[in-house]
Amino acid sequence: MSNLQRCFNEFHEIIKLDVENVDLRRSRDAIKSKLGSRLREYFEDKAINVPTFFDQGSYAIGTGVKPIDSEDNYDIDVGVKFDIYSDDYPDPLEIKKSVKEALSGHTKLGVKIKEPCIRVIYSEDGEEKYHVDLAIYAINGQTARGSVIYLGRGKEFSTKENKYWETSQPELLIDLICNKFSFKDDRSQFRRLVRYLKRWKDLSFSSLGNSAPTGIAITILAYQYFVPAFTTDGSPSDIEALIDLFNKVKNSAQQIYFNGEYVTRLTCNLPVQPNNDLFLKMTNNQMERFLKKLNELYEVLINVSNDPDDDEACLALGVVFGDDFPSPDISKAFHSLRKPNLGYYPTPEVVKGFEEASYNISINGFVYVKNKAIPIPSNKKILGNGRRLEFRALSRVPGDGVDYYWRVFNTGKHVSQISQTKIDKTETFRGDLFKARIIKIVNGQFTIVPSQNQLLNQEGTTYTGKHWIECIAFKNGVCVGKSKPFYVNVYNPNFPDYD
Repeated sequence: MSNLQRCFNEFHEIIKLDVENVDLRRSRDAIKSKLGSRLREYFEDKAINVPTFFDQGSYAIGTGVKPIDSEDNYDIDVGVKFDIYSDDYPDPLEIKKSVKEALSGHTKLGVKIKEPCIRVIYSEDGEEKYHVDLAIYAINGQTARGSVIYLGRGKEFSTKENKYWETSQPELLIDLICNKFSFKDDRSQFRRLVRYLKRWKDLSFSSLGNSAPTGIAITILAYQYFVPAFTTDGSPSDIEALIDLFNKVKNSAQQIYFNGEYVTRLTCNLPVQPNNDLFLKMTNNQMERFLKKLNELYEVLINVSNDPDDDEACLALGVVFGDDFPSPDISKAFHSLRKPNLGYYPTPEVVKGFEEASYNISINGFVYVKNKAIPIPSNKKILGNGRRLEFRALSRVPGDGVDYYWRVFNTGKHVSQISQTKIDKTETFRGDLFKARIIKIVNGQFTIVPSQNQLLNQEGTTYTGKHWIECIAFKNGVCVGKSKPFYVNVYNPNFPDYD
């Protein structure tokens, strides 16, 4: 399955956040410079040295991933070590507020005190683009790398019990992870797998509250259970490494008494101080959903490993890892573009003036991921089923009194098979003209309602096959403008035959 490994490699190149990202590196260096000069002035009467800095988090260990939406912000973590004793500053907010004040005016969107850090927010065109999180430490006289130091916890208005110094070994954690594997190829595969799982996490779980496992929890699971996997010729086999990792993670779940009930849970303790369980904040219901998602992904990986067809395997992996996972050749996977007169669906409604219509309408397509509309090109990607799509038309038809209609054509064996159970074939094949509509999610169910904007229409993905949508403009019942078809390729794993 060499082609499958090539797909994994390509996927990794698409999603990885380069540790040499110029914007992030410049921002980090600018903060260091400004923080150093500002704090030198601020603390000149307090006999406190200018802090030292170190990279931490995914930026330091090389496992960062790009956000799903290119418009989402991304971040790096920087440790800021103060040569102070925590007992001299029992309230860590005293130091954190000093840092915030020192950085006041550094960026347009400002600085926020978060519970574990201070966030410096950078913008582009008035919107947040990325941020740098500064973790504030008191070193208590410990200068050796990897020593126990103390992390300042607490938000600006936290209660007294929620403002404290917590034992921490951030540099030792970095060293343990980066040095666990002696061989470069092993380290590279470890980083790839962590990035795959982080992207899966971002797609599968809400970012609100504690419903999603944290990035560090994913990383430590991999640190504990990952074993490099290679073929007999020495080539990496990421699919086998993933299967082995998930099998071990699944088998590590235990029945325990937690929050008043016996439940199955995973535990994942940080291998350095404070040695806390990284899943502790997940409720039992959240843990149950996490384990369910783990099992579902494991089953997909097993099925893929047993599938001799790499194209089929890539399609299945695209469902769980998202649209950035490389699709097989579109022309091969969806070569059968059916025309209306072939009887693949009812002959479409006759549109007066359609052939002579002189004004152009363009369509931009989007797929929703976590309630954000992400642009998609026509006929370039294969999308999984159950997705919400949005199409925005740009019309060049002049004047008033223009009515806009939409038309969808579904093709392929899947819709053909389903249509056999329908009396009205337009329920499946479509082909009829309709006014724009949008999809609202009510109690987890899709509900179709009229769109307030004639040029904005939403659709869902259901049937495996190549489908397309058009927007048509009318004046006095005559077609005066039309779009080219916008093609959408859909793969439903319940019906993998895409011819």
